[in-house]
Amino acid sequence: MESGAILLYLSDLAGGRLLGDGDAAKKASILQWLMWQMGGVGPMFGQANFFDRLPPTADGRAFGVARYTAEGERLLGVLDAALATREWVATADGVSMADVAIYPWVVSWLAKGRSAPDAHPHVRAWAARMEALDGVKRGMAVTQ
Repeated sequence: MESGAILLYLSDLAGGRLLGDGDAAKKASILQWLMWQMGGVGPMFGQANFFDRLPPTADGRAFGVARYTAEGERLLGVLDAALATREWVATADGVSMADVAIYPWVVSWLAKGRSAPDAHPHVRAWAARMEALDGVKRGMAVTQ
C-alpha cells in the first residue's frame, strides 16, 4: 500500500502525467492496474520469493513455492493477454504509473527463471520496451 500511495503522491507532484493527464477513462484504467499490482503481483510474487528463500528442508517450502509460483504465472497470463492488444499496461499511448509499479516485479520474476523461456511473449516484449527507457535505466541502476 505504501508504494501505491507514494506513486499517487508523485503523480500529483508531476501534474498527473503518469495518471492519465486528466482523462477520466485513462485514470480509471491506470488505477485498475495499479490496484492489480498492489493486491496481486506484489503479494503473490513476494510470497514466492519468501518461500523460495527458505531452506530446502523447511516445512511448507515446497507447497509455498508451488502455490505462489502458480499464482504468479496466472497473473502474468492476465498481463500477457492485456499486452497482446497494446504496448503499455493501462493505456495505448504510453507509459503510466501502472507500468512503473509492475515492471520491477516482472523483471525480477523473469530474471529468476520462474517462467518458461517461451512463456508470456507480450510481457517480455513490454519488459524490453520498459528496459529501453532512459528513466527506467536510471532507476534500475540504483538497485544494482
